[in-house]
Amino acid sequence: MKNVFLNKNFKSWLNHTGENDLLENFQSELNKLENLKKTKINTALEEGFTDVYYYIFKHEIKSYKNLIDFRLHDLASSLLPTIEMKNYTTAVLICRALFETKAMFAFRMFRIMNRISSKSWSAVYIEQLNFKMLQSWKEGGDIDWERVFPALKKFHVNDAIKAMSEAESSKTEKKKMLKVMTKHYGKMSEICHPTQANRQLYVLDRDKFDLDENKISNRKVLRDNFSSNHADKVVFPIFLNTMKGFTYAIKMEEEMLNKCLNDLKKNRDSLLAYEKSSKRKEDLENTQPILKQMKELDDKGLSPTEIVDAIVKSGYKSNIK
Repeated sequence: MKNVFLNKNFKSWLNHTGENDLLENFQSELNKLENLKKTKINTALEEGFTDVYYYIFKHEIKSYKNLIDFRLHDLASSLLPTIEMKNYTTAVLICRALFETKAMFAFRMFRIMNRISSKSWSAVYIEQLNFKMLQSWKEGGDIDWERVFPALKKFHVNDAIKAMSEAESSKTEKKKMLKVMTKHYGKMSEICHPTQANRQLYVLDRDKFDLDENKISNRKVLRDNFSSNHADKVVFPIFLNTMKGFTYAIKMEEEMLNKCLNDLKKNRDSLLAYEKSSKRKEDLENTQPILKQMKELDDKGLSPTEIVDAIVKSGYKSNIK
């Protein structure tokens, strides 16, 4: 990181709060993340492997984590420049997006780890499909998702916030953590939403009426003072919390990924037994009903091309030709 940070107000505030090393530490973590994210994710298959699901699950979990690395780096690398330029609305938007990304990653990983631990392999299969599919597709559009993939889920950040608070040990701590995270997220959202165009960031109307006579017209005037500096006390704590939490987020990501993959490996025999069972086929058809239709069309003697055409057509809503 360059030696001179242009936003002197923020730098001075950090020194005053005893967080002198925050900017350097944040940049250091950003550099670590740059090295963690990969342009390719390869999952080597063992010679003579028979457990296809194990490799599919392992690959999709690693790929999802790498996707989050890209998103976090994209957002975090833009934070310091916007703070330097005092583009505080943009900076808080980035902080909120970072919070949402970290919270949703933890939430989704908790879900799949719980399902691996309980050996609910059909549910794990659904979770890894949800990694790859955009939940908003289910709202509107031409595809009949109830026929193609009825288990496609849409999650909200509030689900993630609640789930993260559940990680605390006691009921009191859970309630406290939920309150803290909800307040933090609510403050960022209040700034990001354009309801009042971020008046609290840019306008100081303490001196609404100018008590000094205008020297030119000799009249009283109404006054609003505009400046990004009015936002310091509002946004600086948000930036501090975001940057300090970033270090924890990178460490948490790696720990969750390793635990998830280790748990998957420990339960590999159970997963293989499930894959060879008749229940796996039944679950697969329930998860993706269109696969059952493929079997029926194959039994009728249709060619692969005819099967594909029929499946594609059946995947669309009835009013689509």
